[in-house]
Amino acid sequence: MTNRYRARTTKAVAGLLCLGMLAAACGSSSSNSKAKNNTVTTEGQQLGNAGEGPAKPGGTVTWGLPAETSGGLCLPEAQLAISGIQIARSIYDTLTVPDENDHYVPYLAQSVTPNATFTTWTIKLRSGIKFHDGTDLTAAVVKDNLDAYRGAFPLRKPQLFIFVFKLVKAVKVIDPLTVEVDMTGPWSAFPATLYSSGRLGMAAEKQLRDVNNCAGDLVGTGPFMLKEWKKNDHMTLVKNPSYWRKDSKGVQLPYLDSIIFRPIVESQQMVNSIQSGNIDMLLDDTARDVKQYRGFASSNQIKESESDKYPELSYTMLNATKLPFSNIDARMAFAYAVDRTQLDKVRYLNVLAPASGPFGPGVKGYLKDAGLPSYDPVKAKALVKKYTQETGKPLTLTFVSAGTDPNALQDLDFIKSYLQQAGMTVHVQALDESAGINAAIGKQFDAIGWRNHPGFDPDTEYVWWHCGNASGACDNIVNFSGFNDPQINKDLDQARATDNEAQRQALYEDVNRQFAKNLWEAWGFYAIWAIPHQKTVNGVGTLLLPNGAKPFPGFTSGVDPAGVWKS
Repeated sequence: MTNRYRARTTKAVAGLLCLGMLAAACGSSSSNSKAKNNTVTTEGQQLGNAGEGPAKPGGTVTWGLPAETSGGLCLPEAQLAISGIQIARSIYDTLTVPDENDHYVPYLAQSVTPNATFTTWTIKLRSGIKFHDGTDLTAAVVKDNLDAYRGAFPLRKPQLFIFVFKLVKAVKVIDPLTVEVDMTGPWSAFPATLYSSGRLGMAAEKQLRDVNNCAGDLVGTGPFMLKEWKKNDHMTLVKNPSYWRKDSKGVQLPYLDSIIFRPIVESQQMVNSIQSGNIDMLLDDTARDVKQYRGFASSNQIKESESDKYPELSYTMLNATKLPFSNIDARMAFAYAVDRTQLDKVRYLNVLAPASGPFGPGVKGYLKDAGLPSYDPVKAKALVKKYTQETGKPLTLTFVSAGTDPNALQDLDFIKSYLQQAGMTVHVQALDESAGINAAIGKQFDAIGWRNHPGFDPDTEYVWWHCGNASGACDNIVNFSGFNDPQINKDLDQARATDNEAQRQALYEDVNRQFAKNLWEAWGFYAIWAIPHQKTVNGVGTLLLPNGAKPFPGFTSGVDPAGVWKS
């Protein structure tokens, strides 16, 4: 429930276990109102770009990112937070992409087709696509990529993707442009995993087989190619002259000649850089910063893009494997104790939108009211007393902050005061981000600030919540909270086995209600990224997909750089 800390230099470490959308502590810049002159409404539709005119090829954009991608970009093994994802989207393409309705449509693939039971998927590739090194995109290369992600390619050692692709039994080459993927069970939403928030890019065979520098010698099919990478200073990408995409008017993409990505580790430095014009555009997710960007946009200094559709979620993860939070009274006491409205007002400047559950607006399963407890200090105190009477122990907890940023620790102190007023004894443990991740893996926490669930198809959350055993300790080691909810398991399995949208919606709504009923987590706020940019920067999040559809309106995986242009 706390605002995400700003330990920018270590943010990429968080992506190791969560495909980049996991960050310790739990609050961020979400939008519950739109700013004047903002280029995106709350429905995610571009406004400011309407008068931009036809795109003009050429030029360079300097693009500030909130962290260095410290682990490199060998994608099956990469540690990607949003900075790394944005870079990956510039260098690599995925087999599928989401459209404006979060439907996953072919991209590098020409088609992705299931059998009647969703146990076999056939991927047909577009012909004539080449990697940056001049080699062809073929079924054999795609097979090696998919095998690398799932741990079946001997030269690559993936982390989380082994769990993501657990259902995949075999990947086969059918012909030079056709791949078949066989499952051990039905998987109706497999195309969403082929996107994986923009991380599942296809790398050239040369990079996959590079045992010495897979993380640094980056070879994709994407709109830009690596020219230079000076860690912690800048990465320069240049236009891919053989890129396979054109815009709707037949103009060769990308528009820009080059992009210079710069990591900017300090919050105020990010704000100053966009106000001064030293940076052309930014990715940022901190409420205090967003408040300032909105002010700059309102006074016509810059343009700013936000969207409150398909957001990721910031929250407090509760350890359900031991006391106090294996006891539902303790979890309920936590939920009743914290006044999120006041927290937003005092700490987040009324920028955040409180979360009603794990699925944000636009996501299947979203409910405006899932039945979460509202702030009630009297009920919180009564539940703390009940817990003590039933267990014979005081309600004592250690709240881990996986980061040592002063703002985040102040946020946590604010929450701590609510919990103490309810009668809980709270110890704060501030760890660096890497140690915080390890604490989550080993379940060495009572409560820990977290961010995950980035607003894509809910099936992508299966890996975090599903347990294969009917009862007892969850057999899923990346279910960090350790809860084992039979109804959630059942709902996730049934949703995976059907492509009926109404049925899937109902099943994920039930997942939402089960979380509210059992309070496995303490939901905080919807966290959204903002993209402030100079008035000379255009085409932010507006480029149509190859099939003519509008792009995905959320910014949890950045934006398509091929459509950005500079006047």
